Amino acid sequence: MADFLIRLCSCKKGPCEVTLPYDKALIAGRLGMKPESLSRAFSRLKAVGAHHAIRQ
Repeated sequence: MADFLIRLCSCKKGPCEVTLPYDKALIAGRLGMKPESLSRAFSRLKAVGAHHAIRQ
């Protein structure tokens, strides 16, 4: 998952905003995870300062 997110980053250091290119179910499948496992992994990232915003 970390490699997937890092590849989406355009900045080399400091804060970076990443837009997920697919919905979470598709990303989970691509990473070989269940969607609920991916959601838990994203929740764990909050502990290290990551946050998300849903854009409409």
